Amino acid sequence: MKQEYTKDDIRKGIERILRNFGKEPDTASKKQYYMAACLYARDIMAKLWTEQHDTPGAARQKRVFYLSM
Repeated sequence: MKQEYTKDDIRKGIERILRNFGKEPDTASKKQYYMAACLYARDIMAKLWTEQHDTPGAARQKRVFYLSM
């Protein structure tokens, strides 16, 4: 199932990760935001990978994920 992420979804996801590390979004540094964004992107890719490999016939299919920043 393909899920689309809105700007608000992404913002909330990054803020959630910041709070998990004990940092409020209004006091986080640029580096902390960058790290949170990377972790959120990793979470999304892991979820997509899991969904792809849990479907029947997934072993025969190949998929490439490319992330560029």
